[in-house]
Amino acid sequence: MPVTTTGSWRAAATISKTVGALTPSEELIVTATLALSAGTGINAADRAYYTRQTIAGSGTLSLDVSGSLLDIYGDAFIIARLKLLVVKSDLTLCPNVIDVTMPTNGVPWLGAAADLIHLRPGGSLVWYAPDATAVVVTAGTGDLINFVNTAAGNVQPEILIVGSSV
Repeated sequence: MPVTTTGSWRAAATISKTVGALTPSEELIVTATLALSAGTGINAADRAYYTRQTIAGSGTLSLDVSGSLLDIYGDAFIIARLKLLVVKSDLTLCPNVIDVTMPTNGVPWLGAAADLIHLRPGGSLVWYAPDATAVVVTAGTGDLINFVNTAAGNVQPEILIVGSSV
């Protein structure tokens, strides 16, 4: 199945300081774009998975990217390399902190097992590796990504995972 992935973001902060009678300002800008064409090499991917599942209070959503997931067409979602992970925590649907973690047998996109990123309510995470190697997924021993609801009450984050089959 051909998959093309694009995205961009821009962050700008304006700083100013009064110096005598003047108040000069400077805009600090960081921009990034991402583009993965259809394929399996550098700057390419051929698999995509999207979900917005409910995670119960203090519960964990464990996604196995090497066999147990189905894409939006009902086909098995199996990747050998993780290229993109996007998690969006809507402020209304995700009132709690979500920990995005690398569990034991996790995809090694973070440093080590038990490493995590706290995703605050209303926050987003975009992790991107367009190179040919990206992050290797190993079936059975390195294929899980966990999403942990850290408090009572349900959360419904949006999750997009893109990768390549070889």
